[in-house]
Amino acid sequence: MSILKQIAQENGYIFESQGTIMYGQKNNYTFLASEVGNGVITLMFSVKNDSAVQTLDTKVLKMEIPTVQHCSFKNHKLTITVKGGMTKSKRKANVLEALESLTAYLSTHSYVQVCEMTGETKDVHLYQVGNQYSFLTPEAFGTVSRELDRSEQESLQASENVFLGFIGAVLGSLIGVAAIVLVGQLGYVSALSGMAMGACVVKGYELLARRFSTKGAIISILVSLVMTYFANQLDWAVSFARYYEVSIFDTLPYIHEFLAEGYIDSHTYYLNLAMIIIFNVVAAAVTIGSALKNTKTRFEVRKLF
Repeated sequence: MSILKQIAQENGYIFESQGTIMYGQKNNYTFLASEVGNGVITLMFSVKNDSAVQTLDTKVLKMEIPTVQHCSFKNHKLTITVKGGMTKSKRKANVLEALESLTAYLSTHSYVQVCEMTGETKDVHLYQVGNQYSFLTPEAFGTVSRELDRSEQESLQASENVFLGFIGAVLGSLIGVAAIVLVGQLGYVSALSGMAMGACVVKGYELLARRFSTKGAIISILVSLVMTYFANQLDWAVSFARYYEVSIFDTLPYIHEFLAEGYIDSHTYYLNLAMIIIFNVVAAAVTIGSALKNTKTRFEVRKLF
């Protein structure tokens, strides 16, 4: 069971597994807690000082509340990253302590809940607006909903540009190629270089195609696999070129011949290639899943609390 789900069940908050979020009210402040990956939990509020025009001093807040790791305050929105812990119980305790201490700090320093768009203090609720979560009045929510609806209509009218998406995937793969070769020349096979390939290919496709569908997922996977194979060949070619002090173009076409003639250890060659491909596929699958999920929810609007 996730930490946020456990906290929600024990304290009467609302937990949604779809977005891995928890929300509710603590000491008269509506908050949103979300798990952003690797067990990192953030807390969000929308507040302003009710007695004077001043900006919340995030450095002071961090010093006064030990469970706060990072803190930002912009356009009324206060975002906190809660310190982690070695155990699940410690991370849970840190979230509860951060919630208690933060709301006490805001109350003591005369901060009130407000709409993050207008700064109004009345009738503020928590809404989902696309892939974002916002503290808004009903009027402000109506404004952003209409803007999002207009964007959705424009998006539906624009078709997925598969050709540009393919170009974007290839361009993105070049970053992965550079990472694989660079790390390989240092004598390592890194999970990060394979993951970089998978992630950059998907993002490159999405950026230029302007939409991401199952077709984009298939193209991204094929491009990433082909370019991973090329990167592995290039890595060996660079090694031979450096050793024999010749051009890479003199060695790259003959990598398979070097492999067949025993100049390259076949076990090392295929093991390295397999490891990079596995890391690549895992990263691509995660990024594709996230992209498809964002495509489904990017125009979703609803009131949460």
